Amino acid sequence: FDSIIIGNSCSKNNVGIDVGGRRSRIEGNNVLENASAGIGGVGVKNLIIKNSAARNSPNYDLAADNAVGEIVDVTGSGGVPFTSGSPWANFVYEPALP
Repeated sequence: FDSIIIGNSCSKNNVGIDVGGRRSRIEGNNVLENASAGIGGVGVKNLIIKNSAARNSPNYDLAADNAVGEIVDVTGSGGVPFTSGSPWANFVYEPALP
C-alpha cells in the first residue's frame, strides 16, 4: 500500500512485480522471464507507467481499476523505429511465454 516501485530489474521470479495493494506508483521497471505475470496482481488505484516487459507469462496482468499507461507491443518492430502517442507508455519487447 502507498508504495513507490521505481527503476527495478525483476527477472526469473514467480512474479516480477506483484501489484497487490493500492495507491502505489510503479514506474520505469524492467521485468523479464518471470514464471507468471511480469507486472500483475489484484491491486487497484495504482499508477503504472513507463515499464518494460519481456518473456513473462503474461507480460502485464492488471486489475481494471488502475491508472495504466498505454501498453505498446514492439515485438515485431524488427529494429524499425516506433512511436507511442503517450510519454507514459508501458512496453512489451518480447512476447509473453506460452
